Amino acid sequence: KTGVLGNFYPKCRPCPSFIARIAFNCPSGLTATTQVGQLAVLMERHILIIADEADVCRLLTAHLMRMGNELRIDCAPTLAEGVGRAAADKPDMILLDNQLPDGWGVDYIRVLRSICPDSRIVVVSAMDDIGPVVAERGADAFLAKPFTAEQVRKTLGYPKPASKSGAGQEE
Repeated sequence: KTGVLGNFYPKCRPCPSFIARIAFNCPSGLTATTQVGQLAVLMERHILIIADEADVCRLLTAHLMRMGNELRIDCAPTLAEGVGRAAADKPDMILLDNQLPDGWGVDYIRVLRSICPDSRIVVVSAMDDIGPVVAERGADAFLAKPFTAEQVRKTLGYPKPASKSGAGQEE
């Protein structure tokens, strides 16, 4: 079933100031598309989130949307589905949870890298001691849970938003 996101999965609420067409699969498994504002623009970046927890997917999606980029965000709840989507869609970035129902994310970094050599791979985990393993297996970055919007921004390499006065300074 396809429909307006808010009607099918009311907890997925995009930032109202974000004007884009955001397509992603809600944890319920329904493909959903929503328009925010009056203008829909083409997707420029595709991010695949492989995470079984709906809250993690929603939180990462919300943080990403607040960064003001035009994004297509897909959420896959298992490694099998995530690898399949990565192979089919070749996303620009993959956010890979470590502990999933069908295996460990770190064990799939090389698989994802082989099918998506140009994708940026970021492992997300509450196990903060796996950073060296993540790097050794070929991931581009590690994001420790719990995370803040600022940690997501820094880890993913997005520029610091301009201040309200328009004089945003980079760190």
